Amino acid sequence: MSIQHQIKTAPHIWQTILLIKTFHLLPLNQMIEQHVLESNITTFVMNGTIIFRNHQVLDLNELISQMVFEYCQLLLAFGMIKKLNHTDYLYIKPVSLPKSVDQANQMDQNLSNLRQNTPNILHIQR
Repeated sequence: MSIQHQIKTAPHIWQTILLIKTFHLLPLNQMIEQHVLESNITTFVMNGTIIFRNHQVLDLNELISQMVFEYCQLLLAFGMIKKLNHTDYLYIKPVSLPKSVDQANQMDQNLSNLRQNTPNILHIQR
C-alpha cells in the first residue's frame, strides 16, 4: 500500500525538497544510500515543512523510510537512479530545473506523457 495517503504535504513539495536537497547537489554516477535520503527528509519533517496525517499504524521512522523507498521506485522508473542493492542507489541522470515558465510547462507535459508508462506505486513491493 502506498504511503502517499499518509502524507498531508503535497507530493510536489516534498519530492522537490528531496530532489534539491539531495540529488541536485550530487555529481553524476555518485552512490547515495537510502538512510541519507531519509535523514535529509527527516529535517523537513521535524521542522513541520512536511506533515503526516494521523500515523498510528507506523512509527515516524518507518513512515519516512517507506516514503523514501516509494519515491526511489519512481526515480528508478524515470531512469534518474539505478538500484545497486537493497539500500544503495546510483545517481545516473541529472535533475533539470526549469529556467522559465514555458520550460516548466513543457517539463510538466513530458511528465504527464510518462505517466502512462510509470508503474502504479500501489503495486510496488518492498
